Amino acid sequence: MELISREELLGLIQDFENFHYVAPDDFPNFSDKFPENVQEVAYKIGKSETGAILLVGEKTFLLIPPFPVEKTFEGDKNPLLEMLKRKYNLAIILLRLGEYSLGVFEGGKLAEHKTGTQFVGGKTKAGGQSAARYQRIREGQANDFFKKVCEQARSKLSTHELDFVFFGGDAQTAKAFLKKCDWLEKFHVMKRILNIRHMKLESLKASLKEVWKFRVYEI
Repeated sequence: MELISREELLGLIQDFENFHYVAPDDFPNFSDKFPENVQEVAYKIGKSETGAILLVGEKTFLLIPPFPVEKTFEGDKNPLLEMLKRKYNLAIILLRLGEYSLGVFEGGKLAEHKTGTQFVGGKTKAGGQSAARYQRIREGQANDFFKKVCEQARSKLSTHELDFVFFGGDAQTAKAFLKKCDWLEKFHVMKRILNIRHMKLESLKASLKEVWKFRVYEI
């Protein structure tokens, strides 16, 4: 498996004519009519929140797109090209405990953003009353941080019609934050966590390219 950009994908699909589009609800059962090696890859992937696109030619590639395939059918490359050209409205929230960067991208352009920090203590070794007290303080600091980020997300996102919301940074922090910021349930929040190390404005701008990467399995 590798991740490839939109530009790399355009080069990959040039020589293919047969494309099998698979909606999320039909994955991985779609592979039953294909050879065993395709079924094995689909089984390893498990569920796919965006479905899949199977390229069949001299070689066979299974693509996991960044955005959901709308229906299951067999066709040419045009539906995939339409996906690549579509101007999605997206929100991206980058999170680590104590620092965040969030923004709204309209048609590929950053329309609004906010970056900030708030102190959250580091982990401590288990054991003793002092350690337990420190842990309670740390949990309180984390909750205050999540509340602050949730308020900023509401401020920046609520005035926009969004297709999807993506998270990046630390996966455990993102999952904990979603439990505290239930306001985000109104949006289509993707489960995929973007591999972003720094919570800075420059990283936020660059994260849009990460959103658009396709997972590619050569079969």
